[in-house]
Amino acid sequence: MNDVTRALPRATVIVLAWNGVEYLDACLRSVLAQDHPDFEVLVVDNGSTDGSGELVATAFPQVRLIRNERNLGFAAGNNVGLRAAGGETLVLLNQDTVVQPGWLASLARALETLPDAGVVGAKILDPDGRTLQHAGGYVQHPLALGQHLGYGEIDEGQYDELREVEYVTAASMAIKREVLADIGELDTGFFPGYFEDVDFCYRARQAGYAVWYSPEAVLHHLESASMRRDSFRGHCAYYRNRLRFALKSYSVPRLVQEFVPAELARITGAPREEIRAAALSAVEGIATWALVAEQRRPSPTAAEYEAVASGLRLLQEVCLRLAATGRPWGRDEHTGQAASTAESLASLLPTFDGGHEMVRLFENEWEQGMRPELEGLNDTWLITPRPFTSDVPALAPLIVAFRNWVNDLAGRWYVQGLLEQQVEFNAHAARLALQYSDFLGRMAHIAQQQAEWLQQHDEGVHDQGQASAFLAEQVASLQRQVSALGQRVAELEDELHGRKNTGANRDRAEP
Repeated sequence: MNDVTRALPRATVIVLAWNGVEYLDACLRSVLAQDHPDFEVLVVDNGSTDGSGELVATAFPQVRLIRNERNLGFAAGNNVGLRAAGGETLVLLNQDTVVQPGWLASLARALETLPDAGVVGAKILDPDGRTLQHAGGYVQHPLALGQHLGYGEIDEGQYDELREVEYVTAASMAIKREVLADIGELDTGFFPGYFEDVDFCYRARQAGYAVWYSPEAVLHHLESASMRRDSFRGHCAYYRNRLRFALKSYSVPRLVQEFVPAELARITGAPREEIRAAALSAVEGIATWALVAEQRRPSPTAAEYEAVASGLRLLQEVCLRLAATGRPWGRDEHTGQAASTAESLASLLPTFDGGHEMVRLFENEWEQGMRPELEGLNDTWLITPRPFTSDVPALAPLIVAFRNWVNDLAGRWYVQGLLEQQVEFNAHAARLALQYSDFLGRMAHIAQQQAEWLQQHDEGVHDQGQASAFLAEQVASLQRQVSALGQRVAELEDELHGRKNTGANRDRAEP
């Protein structure tokens, strides 16, 4: 062990486990055999049902174990470990890996010695020990496709030099603790997985940190044991999160002028299974943009926001039409030929009759229940000082004047500042609640309509039930959020009403 290795700061290796009982033994043994001078191993069991947590608890008592009650997804599960970690060097590691000797020390040395290093990744090989999976990553523009350098090549030393890269995979990612303090944790919006590592590295680079690939840190990786990329679920996660990454990272001109046209061209030639996943994921695109746009700095203008939203609506409708009919555009009803682009764009939106009982029930519930409650909140944001009064007619002016004088003397100038802050906060909270609830209502309505349209246009799309179930789950989730928001607003109004009654009773009790 050289002097640099002896001086390395404490490290925490975080292994996120989910139904990985067949991989964890080999993974943890390889990690515990590392020659780093000071490190701990932390396993976050992400709601496993196959005994993964029990294996760690019994076979590896030296490993810290945290059990999540359910599967939080890759980003949120790892964030649990990052918060609990005691090291200055934080290393994320997939459960289906076997790290080679020197892996941890190589990552830690690179973080400490390379210029501006904030994130460092490893050389990752297939289980055969010869085929490369990863030697750093880059994003292929304009489609925002994540690509791994060297993928599928035989390792003959062609990637054996340290290099700066755009991103590294979180299958093996070392992070300086200070980076978390500067840019925050992994974005849990990339659920259940894919692109959270790309996004994290991009944010680190925007903050001035460098992302490095270290060829001396080597591991073997089974790759996506928890979720196969070629499965329907994998397609959905990859497409949805790629779209989210583009919406977060691309400029508005690039989104509108490059990403959307390139994606339209790509999806028209994609396999049917991928098109189905794209259709389901694109339904969420406008909702995702609404959330992401609030976080972008500088915030998009109204025109920029609508330009991106229009492109996403077009992408959504093309995907839905492809999934249902196999055709991206309409056809001229007389000639049978494909319509022109302008005519096609005009005919893309499907005709919804709006008469379905579920839609009517939801609209009635929204208009008659939730909206009035939230608009009532908007009417109560302003707090005004209560004027002093007296029930003694003859002395009322003197009593009121005396009370005002005492109030000024005791603290009006102190309380006034607090009152102004509270009014400002209340106004902001009311506006935010109304905007958020309106947004959820629109999204739930859109998702319901898309589900109906998919069912009505089932022309050879196999396993349509899975698609409808997926959309129904999204609708139910949005409706639960609306309901919870309404319940909380009602609680706040009850509390405010109670305080008003208490004040009124006190007034009546005073002379």
